Amino acid sequence: MQVIYLDVLFGVNFIMDCMIFLSAAILLNYAPTKMRTLMGSLIAALLYCLSILIPILRQLPFYIYDFLIPIIPIVIIYQVKSYKEFLKVFIACQFASFLIGGAIWNGYYLFLTKGAKQEISLMFVLSIGVVILLVLYSMSTYIRQRFIMPHFEYNMTLVHKGEKTKIRAYLDSGNRLYTLTTHQPVTVITYDAMAALLSTEEEALIEAYKREGIEGILGRHKQDKVYLIPYESVGCKSDILLGFRMEEMILEKGMFHKTFNGCVVGIVTHELFKGETYKALLHPDYMMVS
Repeated sequence: MQVIYLDVLFGVNFIMDCMIFLSAAILLNYAPTKMRTLMGSLIAALLYCLSILIPILRQLPFYIYDFLIPIIPIVIIYQVKSYKEFLKVFIACQFASFLIGGAIWNGYYLFLTKGAKQEISLMFVLSIGVVILLVLYSMSTYIRQRFIMPHFEYNMTLVHKGEKTKIRAYLDSGNRLYTLTTHQPVTVITYDAMAALLSTEEEALIEAYKREGIEGILGRHKQDKVYLIPYESVGCKSDILLGFRMEEMILEKGMFHKTFNGCVVGIVTHELFKGETYKALLHPDYMMVS
């Protein structure tokens, strides 16, 4: 008689579900939060354990479990909003599951079976899952940096109050920031990249905003016009950006050369890309201007 320990079953399923959902996120280029990933994996492991404990559920065909168990975790982790998006994520999760499962069985027959069959150890299973996850992440990072991102990078030159600075910018199709009143597109730039262009008054305004929030800049009318821009990004809570108008913004990429006058940039104090040299998220509207 085979004995199954519920705590071990739950723990293994929880860890493997985390790996599967993270692998699917890598394949789809999604960035779910850690809390959502943990919560979704916890629910998936719990549902699987319930399917073993409840006698009626044990009689159902396996393919029903295979379809029903991921539904709630997928909705929680990836926040899908349509059947088409759900189907895409579901297929990615199934592919990741087959990939990790296939690697485990291949590893078992290659390394563990030498004349007599051996039981698959827990550490072996988890090690294979970690290796697959790291391989997917490394391949995704390499392809993204080597083949995808270079097509969207531009050399940007900003002119502000007679001063110039050059910045590497990334064309962000997800940038949908506009000024509230004039509906001008807003390019997001890091504070350290803009420091050389900002006047003493503008720097003081930013520092006041960082210390006191919106209240810190109310009533300061001596500076040039300042834009307040609602802002939200992945991994960053909703906030308000301070925007400043640039005299010129020059974009260059190969034979492409275009100058824009009176552009608005919004300043963030955090990095836009970890480990990258991009300091600006270029608004896609600038690529639509003839």
